[in-house]
Amino acid sequence: MHKPLCLALLLAATAHALAADDATSKQTADFRQWQKRADAEQAAADSALTDLQQRAAAGDATAQFELGALYYLGQGVPQDYTQARAWYEKAAAQGDAKAQYNLGVLYDEGKGVAQDYGKARVWFEKAAAQDDAQAQYNLGVLYYEGKGVAQDYGKARVWFE
Repeated sequence: MHKPLCLALLLAATAHALAADDATSKQTADFRQWQKRADAEQAAADSALTDLQQRAAAGDATAQFELGALYYLGQGVPQDYTQARAWYEKAAAQGDAKAQYNLGVLYDEGKGVAQDYGKARVWFEKAAAQDDAQAQYNLGVLYYEGKGVAQDYGKARVWFE
């Protein structure tokens, strides 16, 4: 009587172990598939970054601005405000309003540069001349608060409107 019971218990334990092995194998296979997708996504991101760097180095103002933004945010590259400034300056020299605005922000906040409201104003003015609404607003703030300029509520109001 014990033999059939022992055999039944042995079969049940073996079935349970096999089921656990199948679950582990499935989890391992799922992880390997996830890892392959993650590796492919990382390779694509690395390739896109390399392409962006090459276009920026070749003088593409949009790529220079975008590379500056990546350095500013620390996305795909280490956060580095000095590098962000360098790439923004290259794009701004070609008339990129977003780069001009972002340079104004760097000088306004003192990120990667010494805080300098006068330089912030110059960059905001360049971007504002191209109808950049954020730059126009920030100029209004500078005039309202008297940062880098004589406080002037009238000029502030003009820029806010």
